[in-house]
Amino acid sequence: MMERKLVLLDLDGTILPHGEAHVGEMTRRAIEKALSNGHFVVIATGRTPSLFYGIDEKLGIDAYIAANGRYVKTKDRVLHCEYIPKEVVERLNVAMQKRGVALGYENENAFVVNRMTEEVEAFCRHFNLHSPRVDADFHMSNDVLQMIVFEQDSDLQAYQQAYPELDFNISCPYGLDVNISGGLKEYGMALLAKHLGIALKDTVAVGDGYNDIGMVERAGLGIAMGNACEPLKRVADFVTGSCHEDGVYAALVKAGVIE
Repeated sequence: MMERKLVLLDLDGTILPHGEAHVGEMTRRAIEKALSNGHFVVIATGRTPSLFYGIDEKLGIDAYIAANGRYVKTKDRVLHCEYIPKEVVERLNVAMQKRGVALGYENENAFVVNRMTEEVEAFCRHFNLHSPRVDADFHMSNDVLQMIVFEQDSDLQAYQQAYPELDFNISCPYGLDVNISGGLKEYGMALLAKHLGIALKDTVAVGDGYNDIGMVERAGLGIAMGNACEPLKRVADFVTGSCHEDGVYAALVKAGVIE
């Protein structure tokens, strides 16, 4: 019998090609085989649960790491949920308002922006997301798991210096994910692995983006998609094919979780 592994799959650019809504047949088959072989397969994504659109259920996956590690859920319960302090949200909100930059607010149930801009629309097209609701005061009365700065050519270093309590990460050319500091998906991976009683050496992580770097680097076996950013490819144990080349299937074969 195969040794049980914790398999963490990024969503956009890994399970789903960017801008598409349907999972490829070979990717679906790979996940189905891994689950039937007794492995723990989870989605590890920058999306919040409100933006899953039932993809997890369609794939038979009942555990996930969302909001870049700040929301971790198993079949039975929420293991971890860490909101950004309201005063921090408001400080960034005021700064972005002064600069005329749109800001997004996300939690388990909502995706809201304080204004609609071309960058917001391009961001949604890139990830094939439904258009968000506009509500500039959403953060005043709702908890926020993650924010999005809808800006091109952002100065990450300047943001990190101004807001040391936050992590800023390139999500796509049209925006930055903003999370409470302390790591990204690797943080959620460690929490989930400990809960399941699985050593980190028995984890397999597959991703394509900047927010996957820590997870892929720290996993027992870290795999970059063929369409991955170059910094991720450099820390990965190996590079598989792209989304359109059945990269997930090849990755899980290489990892030994399916044949």
